[in-house]
Amino acid sequence: MNNRGYASIRNTQRNYFAGRYLGTGPEAGLFLPDLEKVADTYGLPFLRISDAAELDSGLAAALDRQGPLLVDVRLLPDETLAPKVAALPQPDGSMLSMPLEDMSPLLPLEALQEEMLVPLLPASFTARNHARSCSDPGDAAPSRALPAAAARLRADRGA
Repeated sequence: MNNRGYASIRNTQRNYFAGRYLGTGPEAGLFLPDLEKVADTYGLPFLRISDAAELDSGLAAALDRQGPLLVDVRLLPDETLAPKVAALPQPDGSMLSMPLEDMSPLLPLEALQEEMLVPLLPASFTARNHARSCSDPGDAAPSRALPAAAARLRADRGA
């Protein structure tokens, strides 16, 4: 899957560092090789899927082939990834990382507790308390870190 760099890092730097990119893709001076040329170098057949409309037929063609095949599936470079592990900026400048089972967009706490076989970790409660304490819809921290959850919590409160 080719998003012209490192989409997860690009998303993090866009969300938490005002789009100051470092080592993420062409926007930060990182260039990945042309995969068609890599395939040619190794004598491998090559297939590029450039659009979602080509996905079904392209994957079918790839799966019908015998032997190795280098497939370059082009993705949007700035695609928002979801679900994702989120982190909340803390007042002291540190980040509170969410547990892997509690990805953004956040489920309502009650729904998450019903689905879990083990007790929730403290970060799950802290994140929701943090989002609830931000009464100003323009507050940047939860809107950057957990946009869907913050919006949902504000809607639940009637804000």
